[in-house]
Amino acid sequence: SSFTKKKYNGPSFQYVHFYGANQLVRGSNASANFMNRFPSYGSAYRGNVLLSTRLLKHNESGELAHRSSMSYEIPESLLPKLTNYLLKVMIYQGSDFGSRGQNNAGKKGKYSLGISIGSYEIRSSFRVYENGYVNWVQLCELNQINLPADLRQLPDTILTVYRGSESNHQSIAYARINSVELLPNGLSNVSAVWHKLDHDQSHRSNSTIGYPGEVLIKMSLSHVEDIDTSQDWESERKKIETRKPYCLRLFIYQCRNLPAIDEYGLLDPYIKIRFCGVKRTTKRLSSTLNPAFYECLQFDQLLPEDLTLAPNVLIQVWDQKTLNHSPIGAIRIPVADLPSYKSFLVPPPTPTWREFHGIDGKRNLGEVLVSFQLFEKKSLDQNVVAPESIIPSLRRCYLDLHLVGLRELLKVGRRNIVKPYLQIDVAGQSYGEIIQTGGSRTPSPNNPNFLERQEVMLNLPENPLFTPTMEIKCYDQRFGGSVLIGIATIPLNNKLPWNGEEYIPPRQHLIHEANIKEQKILLKKRKLNNESKKKITTTNTTNWNPNDDIIKDEDDEDENAPLLKSKVVDTGLGIFPLEDSHREPGSKYTELPKIIDQEELDRIANLKKKRKERKQQLKLERKRLSNNDDDDDSDDDDDFDDANLLGDNDGLDNSKSLNQLRNVLGIPSTWANNDFLNGREWWLQMPDKIIQSDGPDDGLANSNKELENYLETFPFENYYIYRGHISFNKFNKRKETVRKIGLLKCIIRVTSKNPSYDVEYNKFFKSIKQVNNCVVRVYIIKASNLQPIKSFFSKSLPDPYIKISLGGQEINDVKKSITKQTIHPDFYCYYEFKTTLPGPSALKISIFNHKKYFGSDNLLGETIIDCEDRYLHPKWTSLGDIKPVENRNLFKIGSQTSQGLVLLWVDIMTAAEAEAIEPIKISGPEKQEYEIRVIVWRSRNVRGRRGGIKDLFVKVFMENDKVHETDTHWRCKNGKASWNWRIKIPITLPLKAKELGRLHIQTFDRNIIISNEILGEATVNLFEWLMLAYHKKSTSIHPFKELREAKKKIAAGYVFQGPDNHTDSKVQEISEEL
Repeated sequence: SSFTKKKYNGPSFQYVHFYGANQLVRGSNASANFMNRFPSYGSAYRGNVLLSTRLLKHNESGELAHRSSMSYEIPESLLPKLTNYLLKVMIYQGSDFGSRGQNNAGKKGKYSLGISIGSYEIRSSFRVYENGYVNWVQLCELNQINLPADLRQLPDTILTVYRGSESNHQSIAYARINSVELLPNGLSNVSAVWHKLDHDQSHRSNSTIGYPGEVLIKMSLSHVEDIDTSQDWESERKKIETRKPYCLRLFIYQCRNLPAIDEYGLLDPYIKIRFCGVKRTTKRLSSTLNPAFYECLQFDQLLPEDLTLAPNVLIQVWDQKTLNHSPIGAIRIPVADLPSYKSFLVPPPTPTWREFHGIDGKRNLGEVLVSFQLFEKKSLDQNVVAPESIIPSLRRCYLDLHLVGLRELLKVGRRNIVKPYLQIDVAGQSYGEIIQTGGSRTPSPNNPNFLERQEVMLNLPENPLFTPTMEIKCYDQRFGGSVLIGIATIPLNNKLPWNGEEYIPPRQHLIHEANIKEQKILLKKRKLNNESKKKITTTNTTNWNPNDDIIKDEDDEDENAPLLKSKVVDTGLGIFPLEDSHREPGSKYTELPKIIDQEELDRIANLKKKRKERKQQLKLERKRLSNNDDDDDSDDDDDFDDANLLGDNDGLDNSKSLNQLRNVLGIPSTWANNDFLNGREWWLQMPDKIIQSDGPDDGLANSNKELENYLETFPFENYYIYRGHISFNKFNKRKETVRKIGLLKCIIRVTSKNPSYDVEYNKFFKSIKQVNNCVVRVYIIKASNLQPIKSFFSKSLPDPYIKISLGGQEINDVKKSITKQTIHPDFYCYYEFKTTLPGPSALKISIFNHKKYFGSDNLLGETIIDCEDRYLHPKWTSLGDIKPVENRNLFKIGSQTSQGLVLLWVDIMTAAEAEAIEPIKISGPEKQEYEIRVIVWRSRNVRGRRGGIKDLFVKVFMENDKVHETDTHWRCKNGKASWNWRIKIPITLPLKAKELGRLHIQTFDRNIIISNEILGEATVNLFEWLMLAYHKKSTSIHPFKELREAKKKIAAGYVFQGPDNHTDSKVQEISEEL
């Protein structure tokens, strides 16, 4: 009949579960509504829905699925199967409910623990919260729980802590557990687990400060048919009721890298330990992120015989302000994992660094150096021997600080920087006095120079493990008081000369992180090699050889690891073995050697003279070989698959034959000679990873060749100044505002000698204290491999131009440098800036895309060059007057992927030198108008897919250019057509890219009604011929004719006369020496 239901033929049904705020919530609040909207934050089960889903093709009738009624008869086979489960829980105890213990819960507050799965719930009785924990020790069972047999459809198991009484209570904390995790073990092999709780935000009255505690339960969920009746859980009560007296000692040494939790930027930290309801705290230190405590906290408690049931040790770090206390991070450590000792006379074990976790469970909240001792006592009243002092043995030394200045300081809020100064503290005054510089606004408040040398005597630990962390705080002097701008934290363990292999001498900080990683690997190898040598033979330390500690391995010859070179030349950068009387005990390296002396200056002068002579010799050799290729046997330099001349070389497939053709035809390698690059290409010609480019081949390498790879090290130590804090909202979501706001340039060294009598460092400080008026000249040649511009529908080529700045000076060169529609722009631009060094030094070179009509120009990529690091670097000064060209990566903020390359070089000179030396004139090849003439004579054997008679015509066009057509030859048989049609194609040379030199020839079959049918295409590579025409100026070039004549010459016995091996090796020898 018409009332009979249709049979359902869709997919199977499944349960979808809802989670939200606890049902005990009265009224409505924002937190509860948020939990109801976002189930991942829900603290309670709120029901389910049975549904099926399927993807249908669009219904053209316009019927909306959610409005159509379901009148189907559902077969039982498509409904999810249900089965009976048994939930069995042994509830032991809860610990540390509320971050403030009894004060938060009330001295006689009562708590109950509820365990729910779906709509089923079991609860413990309400017990009093005393001494920091609730002791339930209660076995609960829930039978005949009807849930889906498909494990994927099981609801979460939720633990809920209630506070109050049987008649009046509310939820304060909860934990959600995936029910599938409770199934595999059944009722056997189940162990008790401490579950960390989260604050329940359903109630407005609940406190969300700190850590809500944890509960110890043993829980299992099993199918009824899989129940093991032999397992007796009643005996589990005895494990926690049987207790023994224990003594737990925690040795708190120091913390490092704690985060600020407010905009003030500093902490007043202290450590709080919670264990078995007892709370112990350390002393409070003020205004530091790296506190040193060196305290021992002791707990005497009765613990279960099975230590896995004992409460965890909760280590918290707090910030104490005038009106409130705020948690920063915490660590939970199981007692069963702590080392136990029988004798109380055992010294404290070696501490380890442990990371703090936030309320969200994630790390990156600082570290604490801590160790533990667990002793079993005869009784709680037993007197035990007091622990030894954990204050490390100290060593008198000197801290020598060369404070150059701050760079690129950002303003705080809306207020500009006025007069910044530094305050330097070593671990909260625990090891020495606080150092403070004077305020400076010279040459500018955002780039102040201090140019101070601070020498302080202090005591540092003998054991590098306990080395404190130096804090450098940057303040700004303003009307009404000083304001903290940011902080830099600097570990000192690698600056201790007695720290053996981990010691890094001053001015040896590598520029690139990859080099640092390689250095660490080599240091480990060297350490292992030293240990093996000690086992085999004993060495005489008084006759130490610097090469003895170096592994004889090929990896040790890495030029990126200057610390490990076996042959050291005194350039002011290497490491030198000193006299035995000057060597620190337990170390092979001490002070930095001479920075640069008169002998070194003479050596550099002689080197410059030799280099100049060799350059003249190399120029003559290259001039003699200018008509020949550099290497017969080298691979083809062209980057394209169609690199052969005209796309068809008639069997001349090898690169040697192509080189012969190019030599006979006189095809040049570049559009222009680029004489201004003579003597500057040596750095680009060094072996390196080549980045493939489809840009124009102008004889310049497309490799990533930043000059920092040559300099290797910084002349100063660079440390970033950070500002910001880490905070959590009520749903434990982390918010970080930490950012870099500036850069500190300095040299920090620790020495056992009084630095006041160090002649070389006195001389070095005088050299950096002298401020010079300098001129920075930037020559930007071109960019390559820029990224296309993304729009809503497609990608397009950008219109790049240059924006360059140094200090407060900025040049927005839209008119001069803009290049239309290309990712390989040629700039040939020159810029000049005046600055003081030391002083503002960040040279920022940015490439923007120009938007013609609407919207702001967007950044394509930028690179930053530190002129100060170059000007004061010994390797830079040794390069002489001709600085090398470099290829620099372009980056965008938030991306580590290169956005392209820019080819440039930088000259830095004094103002007097700039007046005497004229800027170098750089220019690219001049644009000239040419015409390509193509004569389409006839065709043969041009056949279509269907054969028969064709109406043929030809299209001819250059890459990305206008299309030109011949007339149509109607009714052609056998693919024969005759046009005798000349096509003129205007073209501007030089071309921006190689692919623009491709000539495309296409044949079509003309159709009147439907679209034309393409029959074939040929591509002719004219790039090198266009380059030849550009150099011959007024002479016409006939590619096919000249190519035939060149092949005839080769066939007639013409031999390509390339450079002999002797001459080639001579050029290579001179180039390598330069």
